[in-house]
Amino acid sequence: IHLFPLSILLADYAENLNLVRLFRNFPDITDAQIQMASAFTTLKWSLLILQVVIVFAGIGLLVYKRTTAKKSS
Repeated sequence: IHLFPLSILLADYAENLNLVRLFRNFPDITDAQIQMASAFTTLKWSLLILQVVIVFAGIGLLVYKRTTAKKSS
């Protein structure tokens, strides 16, 4: 799980490389090139949202464990 942010970084780099390719080929770009760049954008944001959910779930679990441990003591 500690390498998960690396996947976000790689998706961001892939998105950026695809955007550079679109800019260089403009106006002769294909729908496939646009879809590829869009797919990496969607992947990046999906991974980022998932990472945020995991962090908040971990914080919630930590708070829950600490509050229940105090009640049982």
